[in-house]
Amino acid sequence: MRFYADKQTLNDLGFSSVGGKASVRQLFNKSKTRGGAEFLNDIMASPMADTNAIRKRIDILQYFISKDITFPFDGTMLDAASTYLENGDERSRLSVQKENYDSKLNKVLGVDSQTKLLIEGARAMLDVFATLRTFLAGFDQDDVYFKEVLSDMDVLFAEVPGMSRSLSPQKVSFDELALCDTLYRFKKRTEVFRVFYHIYQLDAWISVAMVAKEQGFAMPQVLESKDGAVDLKVDGLYHPLVPNAKANAVSLDSQHNVVFLTGANMAGKSTFMKSIGITVYLAHIGFPVPAQKMVFSAFDGLISSINLSDNIDMGYSHFLAEVKRIRMVAQMLSNGQRLFVLFDELFRGTNVKDAYEGTVELTKAFAGKRNSAFVISTHIIEAATDLKKDTQGIQYLFLPTIMEGTKPRYTYTLQPGVTADRHGMLIINNEGILERLSKADRNIKVVDTKVFLTDAQTQKDLNLVGRFDPNSIFSLFNRTRTKGGELLLEKWFQEPMVDADAINNRSAKFRYFTEYGVLLELNREEFSLFERYVAGRRPTSKMATVIRVFCQKVAEQVVKDEQIAELTVGIATTMKVLHELKAYMGYQLSKAGGGEFSEQLQWAHTLLDSLAQKGVLQPRGQKEFEWLQLADLDYQLSAHADQLIELIDLIYQIDVFNAVGTLAKERNFTYAKALDRSADVLDIQGGRHPRLVRGVGNDIIMQGAKNLLFLTGANMAGKSTFMKTASINLYLAHMGFPVAATAMTFSVREGIFTSINVDDSLQQGFSHYYAEVMRVKTIAQQVEQGKYLFVLFDELFKGTNVKDAFDATLAVTKSFVTFKRTFFIISTHIVEVGEVIAEEDSSVTFRYMPTMMVDAVPTYPYVAQNGISADKHGMIIIRNEGILELLDN
Repeated sequence: MRFYADKQTLNDLGFSSVGGKASVRQLFNKSKTRGGAEFLNDIMASPMADTNAIRKRIDILQYFISKDITFPFDGTMLDAASTYLENGDERSRLSVQKENYDSKLNKVLGVDSQTKLLIEGARAMLDVFATLRTFLAGFDQDDVYFKEVLSDMDVLFAEVPGMSRSLSPQKVSFDELALCDTLYRFKKRTEVFRVFYHIYQLDAWISVAMVAKEQGFAMPQVLESKDGAVDLKVDGLYHPLVPNAKANAVSLDSQHNVVFLTGANMAGKSTFMKSIGITVYLAHIGFPVPAQKMVFSAFDGLISSINLSDNIDMGYSHFLAEVKRIRMVAQMLSNGQRLFVLFDELFRGTNVKDAYEGTVELTKAFAGKRNSAFVISTHIIEAATDLKKDTQGIQYLFLPTIMEGTKPRYTYTLQPGVTADRHGMLIINNEGILERLSKADRNIKVVDTKVFLTDAQTQKDLNLVGRFDPNSIFSLFNRTRTKGGELLLEKWFQEPMVDADAINNRSAKFRYFTEYGVLLELNREEFSLFERYVAGRRPTSKMATVIRVFCQKVAEQVVKDEQIAELTVGIATTMKVLHELKAYMGYQLSKAGGGEFSEQLQWAHTLLDSLAQKGVLQPRGQKEFEWLQLADLDYQLSAHADQLIELIDLIYQIDVFNAVGTLAKERNFTYAKALDRSADVLDIQGGRHPRLVRGVGNDIIMQGAKNLLFLTGANMAGKSTFMKTASINLYLAHMGFPVAATAMTFSVREGIFTSINVDDSLQQGFSHYYAEVMRVKTIAQQVEQGKYLFVLFDELFKGTNVKDAFDATLAVTKSFVTFKRTFFIISTHIVEVGEVIAEEDSSVTFRYMPTMMVDAVPTYPYVAQNGISADKHGMIIIRNEGILELLDN
């Protein structure tokens, strides 16, 4: 039975390597072969829910841990043999080469490189089997693990040369090698692949056993579940990727199936949850676990919600993404599945009232699911008071903080009870963020910058780049038809401009192609041949060209050299492509005279007209060339090699302008007007998210002293989309690209920075809250330099308790608003912060995304209004999703 664990869970727990970070999968991979690594990956991606299957795997690994077994094979030798076996082409049999074999020299004469590789591969196979025979000789036929392996080998011992007797790879006759080749790759191919499966399996098991011994991991003990009861006890539990990690003990059963976990920011809640999640997952693949001892009954699945992001394409806010994930859990529980569930800071994406009520209601419901286990962390400690009144089955644990002066020290050791530790503002003060901002010079001298500033977090938040991500903004615009065009588009996405004239100039070119662009339809294969031909040309003398082509012609006739054939194809294709390009340039010039692109189009047309007059643009068949004609054409084209390279670069530009212009026309995008930064304005009319085909337009206006927009609204009302709309369109405008708006004017900014979906970082030792604090610090360091920036903060400090979130949001907002060169948009559910600021600072603009209740169902117009909203509909969304009813069932 398959154990359920989805991609979100595996990412939360660090099984996959993201951005070069260490992963649990990498920790176990000490395999010597590609096949062993692939087998190990397959095993780690296939956890089991069947007790007997888990126990069998545990027994196998316990065997390897108890023995001191070294992998006997050379990885290079195995990889060579594996590559050899993959060639199943009958025409490549070595027996076909028998007539070319020289017995005195003991080699095949006049063979190509592929045949040589096959001979080496067959000899590598003999090495593999000889090594295997020696290795297996050291084990008994009754050996618990190798009994099955030895049984499989007996078949091949009798039938495959090299198994029944020892054949030296270097001394074997060619007849014997050819016979081996026939058996290995054709007659006994299935049996040989089974042998390699055992070898790769052996590599993987030895790798896991080695890690277990090196790390001091323990083998878990799996128990039969009694009537679906929960039984989980782990002693000495720790995170395997954290150096010098502190160990903890945890015990869950059907009478105590919920852990309610509290603790201050940085106290270790998330790390503990990841530790137990990793351990449960490893136990369900029968692997050693990072603990002193573990006893468990099998679950049907493991689901976590730790680093959950919003999803613009699904229309999910951060809160709705949480709700949808909880609903998935509720549905699985309703279906009778036994789950192990981790929720880190439930409902941190909503206001404190809804988060409180949601945490209480769901924790109560989860406690009633006695066949499943839950670990729930929260900063809403008041929920514990309510739960203790009437809910059984909950263990209250906390991770303590010891104050040493103004410095918190974390023990990372679980204690029973609930803690009210709150050190969010202390962490901010210790990082010196507010102090730095207060001391910064607001009138620092402006320094001209040549580079637009942004970073990886901003690109991730806005999903800007990513050639292989179909949901990225880059992919939206990527309708290019050439590889060079795609690379140019990617380059422009990475290099927004900071000069208003350059931006407006590129926008004018895009606008021309939007209105008058003619699609350049080139055969991709032919254009690729044209590129390769031009890349290999350099101007030279006619005599040198004639001699070179003559030699190639002779080589073709004498030794069947293919250079002359390749040259013929290259010239014929180039002539055909240039002929098509000449027609295209003329036609495009007829459209409004080429507009802002007329100079480039006219240059290309003149070049191609010149080549046409020399007779090198007339398409011909490949058989129509005499070698002397070929030499003359090659000489003529080579003389213009540099210009042809420029022409290809121009084609890439036309490709991008056409691709982007076509999208702008389809989506009814417009072009922004760039002003010098001294204008200090952002005016977006009818702005919408570029990826939303039916997105609702909003006006976003910021100017001069009115540099901070404070945004409120209920969950799902559209706050995050509003913020992304402003920042993505501003980023596109700095590239000179079309924007999703009815009109847009902006003064040039020096960079964009966002804080929307900030994850915790195990490698850096950052909790979710501390990662938020460090993000604010990073942005503050940019702001204090007096740069003209655009900054977004989506729900500041949602990873801490409501008091610290209030204090920190208020303090940071009041500091940032004094930096008038930067435009800020700050969203929050803590409307009380807005009320305080409104009384103190008239320069702040207050907007909210409204909610309309229709028959107790919230509907969202997605049109921003002036003011502050106190709408709170989190519990309505939870109830409308039917989560509590599912859990009641």
